[in-house]
Amino acid sequence: MPSGMDGIRLKKSQPSPAPVEHHFEVLKTELPSPELIPHLPEEEEDSVLPPFPVAIESKVTAPVKAKKKPSQKLKRITAGLAYTAIAAYACLLLIPFLPRLSAIGHYRTEASTKATPAAQALTRAAVPAPSATPEFVSGPNRLIVASMGIEGAVYEGATEATLEKGIWHRPGTSAPYKGGNTTLAAHRFKFTSGNDTFYNLDKVKVGDPIELIWGNIRYRYTVTESKTVTDRAVEIEGATDKAILTLYTCTPLWTSKDRLVVVAELQQ
Repeated sequence: MPSGMDGIRLKKSQPSPAPVEHHFEVLKTELPSPELIPHLPEEEEDSVLPPFPVAIESKVTAPVKAKKKPSQKLKRITAGLAYTAIAAYACLLLIPFLPRLSAIGHYRTEASTKATPAAQALTRAAVPAPSATPEFVSGPNRLIVASMGIEGAVYEGATEATLEKGIWHRPGTSAPYKGGNTTLAAHRFKFTSGNDTFYNLDKVKVGDPIELIWGNIRYRYTVTESKTVTDRAVEIEGATDKAILTLYTCTPLWTSKDRLVVVAELQQ
């Protein structure tokens, strides 16, 4: 043995194992032809259960709660509110006609008073004849028209806002103690002005008396004219030689198209 190989033990070479051959057998399943598959009638096919369990839906209806009947107290409250609303609506419809109804009552009373000669004598005695001696009366300036059923305060003011208070002494026109044309204007109707409107100015006739308390003195007038003019007839406020009183308002009723004018002369 050569010296270079000392200490080294050689192993005998062993033969390598032979390769293992693996054999796989492929199984083939042959499906039968469609002609050989048995078919069930349609009715039987529908009755066959499905291969998988199917959840059956079930609807659970909640119990119906009985409706509570309204109590008698609630019924009374509801009925009361309904009656109140109806009454308020009826008042709104009737309020615009109250001045007319009041005037009708006044005319009927006046007619019944004039029915007998004795009543006429009492009426004449109650109304003093005009005289040059002034009659002093306490209180604010106010207009009294018996045939119109009105006794309202007269207000001074520079703008039309004064009409919201009541009867307006038109700026630039005269006053009873000065002579000339004293002009007063008012709304035909207002919900809030009450007696201070000229709603029944169309009921004033020629010959009717009018009184104007001014500066604590009573001035008496007699109606001489009643007419309708356009809303541009500024001459109704013009200066005059005679001492007259001019009253005007809008007409026809519920419109401001024209002006209804009543003229009365001062009695000396």
